[in-house]
Amino acid sequence: MVVVSIGSLGGLHLWAGEADSASGPADALGLALLRADLELNPDDATLRMRLTREQLALGMYRDAERTLVPLFGAGTAMAPEAALLSVDVKLAAWRAIAPELPARHAAQADALARLEAFLPRQGNLDDLAHAARAARELGRPDLAARADERAAALEPDPRRAMDLGLTAVDEFRAADRGDEALRLAEKLVERFPAERTVVERALAIALAQNDPQRARRLGERLTSIGTVDPVSLGRQLDLELAAGDLAGALKTAEQLAGMSPDDANSRLTAARVALWAGWRTSGRPTEALDPTASLFYAIVAIAVANLGENMFLDSVAVERIRGIHQSLGHAVTLEDRVSSSLAEASVGLRE
Repeated sequence: MVVVSIGSLGGLHLWAGEADSASGPADALGLALLRADLELNPDDATLRMRLTREQLALGMYRDAERTLVPLFGAGTAMAPEAALLSVDVKLAAWRAIAPELPARHAAQADALARLEAFLPRQGNLDDLAHAARAARELGRPDLAARADERAAALEPDPRRAMDLGLTAVDEFRAADRGDEALRLAEKLVERFPAERTVVERALAIALAQNDPQRARRLGERLTSIGTVDPVSLGRQLDLELAAGDLAGALKTAEQLAGMSPDDANSRLTAARVALWAGWRTSGRPTEALDPTASLFYAIVAIAVANLGENMFLDSVAVERIRGIHQSLGHAVTLEDRVSSSLAEASVGLRE
């Protein structure tokens, strides 16, 4: 039996440090010294994690697990660094098993269990990024999303925080968790209300989740922060109609028609929306319409309300048009306006 003094251990440490570039014996000696140190200081968590990392680097996964086990007794007080190291041990053991072997599935389950135990802990940004990478490698984008969402909440840089949040949204979608993706997307819209990319992503998810009310609200937000053009108004009109918001749809349709005065289809759409919104009561078919929308709305609305695609106006319809024409004060003759407007409308209706 050979007795090694503390002084001898110190000398061996020095020799092992000088032999770092050597392989085999130096590694074995370094591990032996770390074990000896740990036996002398079994409560030294830093030393225990150092030995675990050395064993992990040498592919000694079972030894690494045994070395780390005493730290598990700390329960919820276990340091995030140690918890993440325990994930690395299980992850490395899983990687080392050939894909076709049955043991690989069990090793994957062990690694995922460790990862889920780590996520509730208050790790730093680097730890959370590490956990997200592990989750993606293990095929669990939902766990990666949880890590990236927490990282987004901790990240002080707004641009980086937004990118992390959007990454988490996409990971929830990849995991077929559309409900979680929409929840997080709406949080990001609240945090970054002027970011068009964020609002567009949230809108796309709301549509995918078949949530027309949220989609309508997000569409309004998107329109408010961008350039108002026929494309954005057309999209918002679709969203409002899908949500059953006919009053909002009518306002948008009139705005769209006003922006495209030469587009017969947009004016015909405004007239149809007016009818759907319920403004077809006797004598007041266009009560909700903005007078600046022109007599065209009134003519088309009454024609469609009374006779559909036949486009034949009876005496009652003509009188309604005459009243609207007079109230708007147009200088053109009623006959000319009816003729030209119905010609445009009939083309749109046939389409």
